Amino acid sequence: MKSRIAILGLAALLLYVATPSRADEVPMVQTIEEHCFAEAMIGFDSVINARLNVPVEHAMEITLFHPASSVMGNKYSKELLSIILNAYLWDGTPHHYATHVFYICAVTHPIPDHRFTVH
Repeated sequence: MKSRIAILGLAALLLYVATPSRADEVPMVQTIEEHCFAEAMIGFDSVINARLNVPVEHAMEITLFHPASSVMGNKYSKELLSIILNAYLWDGTPHHYATHVFYICAVTHPIPDHRFTVH
């Protein structure tokens, strides 16, 4: 009996670990915090890529809209393009850029305060 429980626990752990974990593979429904964190991590990685002389063209793939969900004919996400291209021009540390991107995202996408809603 204990071995069956251990096997089920291991299977559950493997299913949990096998889920996508890249910043651009976020679920369709996400919180504002998760959205801002994903943008910050893309910015962080882009600064590192710039320092390693990775051509910016290699990062452009994650800015493509899914063909079925392209917005008004736009092929690329202007928001992500801006984050990546600005990362290549950033003089500070990757951490400072990620903090900057997260702050800008949080300011432009305020989190609703549900403490004061009337039920």
